[in-house]
Amino acid sequence: MRVSVEITSSLGRRMTVVVPAAQIENQVQARLEKLSHTANLPGYRRGKVPQKVVAQQYGAAARSEALDEILQSSLGDALVQEKLQPAGMPVVQSFKADPGHPLEYSVTFEITPEVHVKDISDVAIEKLVAPIEESDVIRVLEQIRGQHVEWEEVQRPATMGDKITADIQRLVDGQPDANVQERNTFFIMDEKTLQAGFSALLNTKAGDRIVVDLPSQQLDQNNEAKTFQVAVKVIAVFAPKLPALSDDFATKLGVTGGLEALRQEIQKQMQHELERVLNSKLKEQIINVLIERHTFELPKSMIDAEYQRLEQELIANIEKQTKQKIKPDQIAEADRNYLSNMAQRRVTLGLLFSALVKQHNISIDKARVQAQIAHIVGSFENPEEIAKMVYSNKNMMSNIHSQVLEEQIVEQLLKQIQYKEKNVSYAEVMELNKPTTHEQVHVHDEHCNHDHV
Repeated sequence: MRVSVEITSSLGRRMTVVVPAAQIENQVQARLEKLSHTANLPGYRRGKVPQKVVAQQYGAAARSEALDEILQSSLGDALVQEKLQPAGMPVVQSFKADPGHPLEYSVTFEITPEVHVKDISDVAIEKLVAPIEESDVIRVLEQIRGQHVEWEEVQRPATMGDKITADIQRLVDGQPDANVQERNTFFIMDEKTLQAGFSALLNTKAGDRIVVDLPSQQLDQNNEAKTFQVAVKVIAVFAPKLPALSDDFATKLGVTGGLEALRQEIQKQMQHELERVLNSKLKEQIINVLIERHTFELPKSMIDAEYQRLEQELIANIEKQTKQKIKPDQIAEADRNYLSNMAQRRVTLGLLFSALVKQHNISIDKARVQAQIAHIVGSFENPEEIAKMVYSNKNMMSNIHSQVLEEQIVEQLLKQIQYKEKNVSYAEVMELNKPTTHEQVHVHDEHCNHDHV
């Protein structure tokens, strides 16, 4: 086998491979020989078909299969021989395989850049320190209490904190649009979460009808949001009734030992979540330092592949939220820019992590993998069965291995740096944990071509 490599750019390569004709013919003959023992053709006993007949019947298929196999095997051998690591799947540019002649083909691809991780021992990152106060536990307990609120119908006008059920219908030029309506929907009268425009429902009562102006997803000629109208008929108003903080409330939540046991369980979960967030913030800082300190050319094929993966995730989320099918060109420009930046960041980080694995000779800690799986299945009623499913699922195991390896890499990096402690409250840490607009896979107006009620 002859191999030649042409440098087409800093990362681009064109590789030409020539495989001797004899090797191809040997592969073809081997396949035909095997077929002669299993072929079942009219007029011949199984296994007694002459090779000449087998060649006439299956020769073309045998040659095609042999060429495919030789292409794959010779490509792998050639890459090893030339010590090349493609960043993506090589693309066949030419392929010539005339009978009696050598197989000659060329492929193009980008190589994975050689990355050298710089020393970061001079880095000092911020380490947040946050105690859990009694007031934090009480606040979380009240939040849980609020999640189990009961609603009592009242005949008075709605006030903040109430729930309103209503029928909503889109208006077009002041007339109802029968095709766009929602029945028996509900609103919680909360200033922070109530959709813009529906604050007009404040002080309404059962039987009231009002017209509400809502912001449109479309822009006018001045690039400002248009508005549209909906008619709202209030069906009923409900006042919240919070459950009493008692042993019965704890039992209802599945906690034995009464209210004090519930408080202790809440604090335990808060501590677990606090540690997770604090570790996440340390990890985020060290990753930012890594990326900021390293600049190298990224293979376009790797960026494109990561972008497409992120794009599909975004589309799936948008379709889940809007119940509509969308195409990639319907994704908002702001989201496309975000995906592009995220793809480059992830490829950069992946290459840096790969270099760190080699540099520190890091291998996956099997005990940590097992512990991670135990944590995942621990909340199920049948953890042993779920664990078997996880272990047999290649994709899930691959993701878990990646997570564990990433944790090991970050821990190795955190040993090399210095810390500046900063005291903050539990509430401040939890505020940091809230996802950004894009982390929530925000649905921009441009995702849809019409307004929703």
